This record gives sequence, structure tokens and C-alpha cells, in this order.
Amino acid sequence: MKPSILSLFIVLSFFFLYGANGDKHLIEKVCKDYVQKNTNSNYSFCMSSLENVPKSRNASLRGLGFISITLVKSDAIRIQKLIKRLLNNSWTGKMDPYAKDHLVDCQKMYSDAVYTVSKAAPAFRVRDYDSANVYVSAVMDTSYDCENGYSERQGYRSPLTKSNAHMFELSAVALSIINMAGHIITK
Repeated sequence: MKPSILSLFIVLSFFFLYGANGDKHLIEKVCKDYVQKNTNSNYSFCMSSLENVPKSRNASLRGLGFISITLVKSDAIRIQKLIKRLLNNSWTGKMDPYAKDHLVDCQKMYSDAVYTVSKAAPAFRVRDYDSANVYVSAVMDTSYDCENGYSERQGYRSPLTKSNAHMFELSAVALSIINMAGHIITK
């Protein structure tokens, strides 16, 4: 059976738009798409996050998907370590019990996030984009929930505000790439 002209066109379009072996402008295309589809998103953040990974310059769209998931996981681990340092500092004995308890809650949330995001790459690898989306979305929720917990009581400020915002944005970039990859495959 000969392939239809339409399926050939779709395959060629995929390679032209998103590169078979990478496209030096792919990161730009991905980040422009990300900003167009996500309000309050940051084009410069998307560009610098992806460009800071040397392999991204020659990556395909799927390659950028794996890179972005890895960035999310690495950041979750970084935040876990930050929380541990904060809890081990001598001033935590002087920390308000509510603030310290919430920091412990965030530590548990990020521990779960590392486990959860670890399942995203295998799902993405087998093109189970819905599951990969769910796993990365759960990590995005972690950053929001951790930050929001401090606002439940007046006068409390999270020591993780910048880290949570960074995680939220990284997760949004990863979700955008996962959705782009899923959209191309399901056309």
C-alpha cells in the first residue's frame, strides 16, 4: 500500500517545522509558541532555560521534551536540597512553628514531585503524552501549593518564592513542549 499524499505532507511538515535532527531555530519556535499560548509567560526565561543545555541546540522537538522534563526534575531536586539547608540552619530553632511546619510540608511535596516527575520521561518516551502531562502538571501544582501555603496566614512570607516561581515556569515550558509533541503526533 502506498502512503497517501496527506500523510507524506504531514511527515514532511513535521521535519520542516520541528527538525528531524534539530533545528537551530527550534528553541525560538518553541518559546514563541509557549508565550502565545500561556499568559504571564516569559519568552526570555524559556529561551535561556533551554539554551543553557548544550544538547538543546541540536535537539528535535522530542529532544527538547526530554530536556525540559530533566530540567524540571533537576530543579525539584535543587529545591529539596534548599529546603533541607533551610531546615538545618541554626535559625530554624527560632523560626515560628507555623513557618517551620509549612517548610516541612513543602519538603514532603517536593520529595513527591521528584518521584512524580521521574515518571514523566518514560511516559514521554513511549509517546504517552497525556500521562507525561499529568506528571509534570502535578509538579507544577507542587510549586503553587508550597507557595500558597504561606499566604494562608497573614504576615507569613515563603522563603521559597523565587524557587517556586522558577519551578512553576519550568513546568509550564515542559508542558508546552509535551503538548506540542502530542499535537503533532495526533494530527
